[in-house]
Amino acid sequence: MSKSKRLLMIVALGVMCLLMGVGVITTKVTRTQAVETTPSVEVQAKNLALDDDVRVKFALKTTNTKESDQVGVLTWSTPQEDYTYETAQNTVTYTNEMMTSGVVSYPVYTVGNYASKMMTDVLYARAFVCREGVYYYGQVEKYSILEYVYNKLGRTDAKPTTNTKLIDLLNTMLEYGGLAQKYFNYKTETLASDKYAFLKIEGAKFSDGFNYGFVKEGAIIDVELPENMDMSGYTLVEQATCETPAKYSYTRNDVQIFLYAQPLAIGHSYGEWQDNSDGTH
Repeated sequence: MSKSKRLLMIVALGVMCLLMGVGVITTKVTRTQAVETTPSVEVQAKNLALDDDVRVKFALKTTNTKESDQVGVLTWSTPQEDYTYETAQNTVTYTNEMMTSGVVSYPVYTVGNYASKMMTDVLYARAFVCREGVYYYGQVEKYSILEYVYNKLGRTDAKPTTNTKLIDLLNTMLEYGGLAQKYFNYKTETLASDKYAFLKIEGAKFSDGFNYGFVKEGAIIDVELPENMDMSGYTLVEQATCETPAKYSYTRNDVQIFLYAQPLAIGHSYGEWQDNSDGTH
């Protein structure tokens, strides 16, 4: 092989290596960009519509979405092991409504229509973005008409309304809802007109898999309390033995809650809510 041919081969091999290197670099950059533009979605605010009918409203905050992406809310009327598109009972799409908070506007997704007997029904929801058949999910949320009403009436840690007409309406809704449940024999064990308190359990969960929820007056909650738990605000109702767990009670918003606790357990506390623009959560 002549010297000139060897030189050409060396140059050709060098060019090929350079191109391969550029290809690798290009691939890495492309993959990095794909990671950086992964879409995400979360529920920014929850609210209730009280005009012609009662509807639950979710305002969504999205990041890195494209026009071709499908954005929506999946809903369930009962707790699920997996909250995914495959198990969803209903899919809610955008209906051209916006919620404005300061200078930022969020698209609103509405779930309805709720009958008067359904005020204590719990709605489980999860926002999603679908891009080219791949689903990206937000956090699973739960909400109810009861939660909205209790937030507005100042029976949770949310900022209450000062609108006296709305207060009268909400109190009437609770009474009417309870009467409707009795009339239709619908979930009469949890009437809207009953008294409830909001409770968050630290380190444990309710039967629906969440660590917070509304507890009816006199309800029994099975959680375990640590030996060193601060029991201020609690009253020991009966002494515990190895066979019989301790029974404590506390009162909040004139609602007395009884707590049965096994020794060496994990305790509970009230949850802290963060206000959003409309005062609900």
